[in-house]
Amino acid sequence: MGHLMNLAVYNPAILSDEDFLEGFVARGGLTDSLLSQLRDLSATNLAKHHLILGQRGMGKTSLLRRIGLGVKNDPDLAAVLLPLSFREEQYNVHDLHSFWCNCLDALANWLEHDGRADQADALDQESLAIARDQSDPEGTAARELFETWMKRQGRRALLLLDNIDLILSGLGKQDWSLRRILQQAGGIVVMGATASYLESTEDPQAAFYDFFRVTVLEPLSAAELPACLSRLADARGEEGRKVKALLAADPARIRTLHNLTGGNPRTLVLLYLLLELDAGGDVFSDLERLLDQVTPLYKARIEDLAPQPRVVLDALALHWDPATAAQLAETTGLATPAVSAQLDRLLKMGLLEKAPVSTSRRTAFQLGERFFNIWYLMRHGPRRQRTRLRWLTGFLRGFYTPAQLHERGKALLQQADGGAGHHDYALALSDAVNEPGLRYLLGAEARQRMEAFALAHGQRLEDLTDPDDLPQPQTAAEWYGMGWWLQTELGRFEDAEQAYRRAIEIDPEFASPWNNLGNLLTNHLNRPDEGEQAYRRAIEIDPSDTFASGNLAYLLATQEDRQAELDTLLPALLPRLRVHAAALLAAYRALAQDNFGTAAEHLGEALDSEDPGLLSAHQDDVLRVLRLAAARGYGERLLAWMDARGLGDRYWPLRAAFDAYLHGEERLLDVNPEVRVAARQLFEWLDRIAKSPSKRGHK
Repeated sequence: MGHLMNLAVYNPAILSDEDFLEGFVARGGLTDSLLSQLRDLSATNLAKHHLILGQRGMGKTSLLRRIGLGVKNDPDLAAVLLPLSFREEQYNVHDLHSFWCNCLDALANWLEHDGRADQADALDQESLAIARDQSDPEGTAARELFETWMKRQGRRALLLLDNIDLILSGLGKQDWSLRRILQQAGGIVVMGATASYLESTEDPQAAFYDFFRVTVLEPLSAAELPACLSRLADARGEEGRKVKALLAADPARIRTLHNLTGGNPRTLVLLYLLLELDAGGDVFSDLERLLDQVTPLYKARIEDLAPQPRVVLDALALHWDPATAAQLAETTGLATPAVSAQLDRLLKMGLLEKAPVSTSRRTAFQLGERFFNIWYLMRHGPRRQRTRLRWLTGFLRGFYTPAQLHERGKALLQQADGGAGHHDYALALSDAVNEPGLRYLLGAEARQRMEAFALAHGQRLEDLTDPDDLPQPQTAAEWYGMGWWLQTELGRFEDAEQAYRRAIEIDPEFASPWNNLGNLLTNHLNRPDEGEQAYRRAIEIDPSDTFASGNLAYLLATQEDRQAELDTLLPALLPRLRVHAAALLAAYRALAQDNFGTAAEHLGEALDSEDPGLLSAHQDDVLRVLRLAAARGYGERLLAWMDARGLGDRYWPLRAAFDAYLHGEERLLDVNPEVRVAARQLFEWLDRIAKSPSKRGHK
């Protein structure tokens, strides 16, 4: 049986190098970049020092270890640099003497791990007397001994200093002495990491102002999280098979958890272990189990605070959205200057981050580690906030589910005879869950870029690569999938039109590209007459397709002279629609007739249905209703109605997106990041579609 990779959540130092490297699935590109920068160093030139800045759990400790192993395993780097690792928190550093003694200990550890225990013992003997002598706070003797031993190794020391903020604060004014030493040609190289504010790097009068190359560790993106989980599953072999299956079968579950955990690499490992243990749960049970795992860590973080900063943190965490000092003063009853002082203190501790808002020129704040905020809400929040979190989880779960593709696939399989293109369409639908349109789109983009590069250098594409190696659509279904991506995800409408028309050219009896072409022409390219023709062609090919019939009904609803035609269409269409889909269409028609009361009644019926297909298969219809409400001047009235019905909480991202659509994109800044991710996507979908019919006065 093969080796089973072990994983660690809080202390990667316990893992063997083999297990650590197998489990290092994030930050690969950044690692390569940092190692490449280290290759610029020679034995004698000036060092360029690095500072890695990131919130807790962003992988700073793991990245430092990965850099050390990268140097060790690269012959060219290892010929110049000797990577030295330290304990994660060097609490004993209070002057340069203690700092250089720690460097001697780190070198002795390296010698021992390198199989030179006799030299490690000799170094320990030489450094023991120096370490005991506290009469030299500048650490001259310890530093000189360290430099002597480094010269014997014939390499420059690469100090991998985690929590470098503790070291620099411990040195006090001696940090200027350290800076002078670090500026020596051919000398020490520092790569430090911190989660906290470093005054000595931002104050122009401080020792390390403008000294480091700063790398900020960003959260893992929505695309990186499943990719990292997949790589962990691959490394775990047989144990990871059910996680791989889950990633393929339920991407929405992972996307929702990404929203709520903030893309934190530490949470990534926790999440993987929980999914491997129980892949059959649901999003909220996943969330609750993750929260249970981090409770000791987060509870200790709160209890370590003094009473007043704890009060301010409590208020900010329960507020959830970004808040200013004035808002928090009103909540806590503390004076605004006192709140500001505590916010500054929490900011320097790395617990908070600044966040812009639309309603004030003053700086707002939010918890930097977003999963910490989610934990706080679940453990300490009032009932309304906990309920909002549950609703947000459900909203995101439905929002990210590709139910429309699944429902179309089921409908296709239920047909006795799919007609022309049936096989290709079914294949495309099965692939669409894994986003084949994007794959072909990227292939086409790669081809264009490589052809341009070859032309600029007097070459042909064939000189650079085998063109057959570049994925490109061949079938009607593949062109349809590419058009879908161009239209819905990238907004490249003219390119999407060409893709749909290419699909139609290959297979004129394939209904789906006709329907999507109709949407594109009607909603994006302001060519409703051509859009209507496309809808009617889709219906002619597949009369059972409720999507094309529904789209035609929406088109007719805003044309006063065609209501009789709509009345003829609806009796055959409505019985085939789900309750929420029929209600949305009725709401849209009522708004077109300036009957807000009836429209609100039907919209409430749709939103109260809690059908998972509401936000996936019929998301476009929800947005059409909102867009028409704004165009007819009912926007503010609809927001007030949503809040009065409690729908503003249940559909928070949708409400935030509509608010931004009415008042400006900057309004998205006023909601927390967990809501903002989905709200921004909804806002972009609302905003990029032509605003028609023409807007009327407010009702």
